[in-house]
Amino acid sequence: FDPAVARDTMAPVITLDDDNVDNTEEELMMQPIPMKPNPDAILHICNEWNCHPMDVIMVGDSATDDVTAGYRAGCGGRVLIDTGADNDSGFGGPQNEEERMERTPHVTVK
Repeated sequence: FDPAVARDTMAPVITLDDDNVDNTEEELMMQPIPMKPNPDAILHICNEWNCHPMDVIMVGDSATDDVTAGYRAGCGGRVLIDTGADNDSGFGGPQNEEERMERTPHVTVK
């Protein structure tokens, strides 16, 4: 199994070349993709596969990391696999209504 994105995946990030700001010449720089719950990994995959996040179902075992990343990326579906283990990255429970919404999957599988 070869994952589309792993913890050490590098991806091009578009930045403006400081010497050519007036010309808006773009320079591609490789930077690590931030870890979930940041949605950048999902958005990177959507870009690589030429699909829209609404056409993607995020499946994961962590409401704090996986489901939240899917919500933030705008995925059409979010599925939580309930393994019975604590697979969250340690952010604790939701602190407000927005965090509760981000962590709410469309489907939970036990």
